[in-house]
Amino acid sequence: MPIKTLDYPRAKLEIDITNEQEERLRLFSCAKEPWTINFIEGLPEGTVFWDIGANVGAYTLVAVSRGLPVVAIEPAFFNYFALCKNLALNNMLDKAVAICAALGDKAGFDWFHYQDMRMGSASHILGGSRKITHHQQVIPVFILDQILLQVPVPLNPRALKIDVDGGELGVLRGATESLKGDAIIRILTEMPLEEEKEIAGFLNNLGWQMVGRYDERNGQKIGGVAYGEFARA
Repeated sequence: MPIKTLDYPRAKLEIDITNEQEERLRLFSCAKEPWTINFIEGLPEGTVFWDIGANVGAYTLVAVSRGLPVVAIEPAFFNYFALCKNLALNNMLDKAVAICAALGDKAGFDWFHYQDMRMGSASHILGGSRKITHHQQVIPVFILDQILLQVPVPLNPRALKIDVDGGELGVLRGATESLKGDAIIRILTEMPLEEEKEIAGFLNNLGWQMVGRYDERNGQKIGGVAYGEFARA
């Protein structure tokens, strides 16, 4: 399949499309999550954008095009390859720090279970020794408290976009100390509906409040998840 242009109107950003799923889910990422685009565009100049669950890099490309320093975290090796390829395709490979690893509530190594081996796929599962899917792989896992200020980007305020298909609470728990300080200024996270109260409560207890909640696309409920935007209370 050909190289195509991401549906972002403010810059020409190209993505190498390899399958129909990648085209359907990633090429139209701006229409799929307009709240994420608004989040990126609303960040103060110089904010370091952490794209946690970057997939093939659509939102990373948008953030780089806005002049933001970017750290992109993607554990699936094929999506990480596509992320780096898309950065290179747009002459941005030196503009983002791309890391092939997962974030969680404890550092070490854990099983990563793949739901689909096509580029652009998602819904993979981190954790557990039982083989859940046909393919599994041991991968490195970091906690955000461990690496937030170690990655070679400017020591500017950080903003987190977290979309890791059910592991969001673990990512946040791994950032407990950082969330108490002033290094992080904004959070946008996917929230499985069954964990929304727990995620919001966890952040509330650390001095954050929800300033936006998004659960509809084109007037239709997304189903199963909502997206919460948080700022300091």
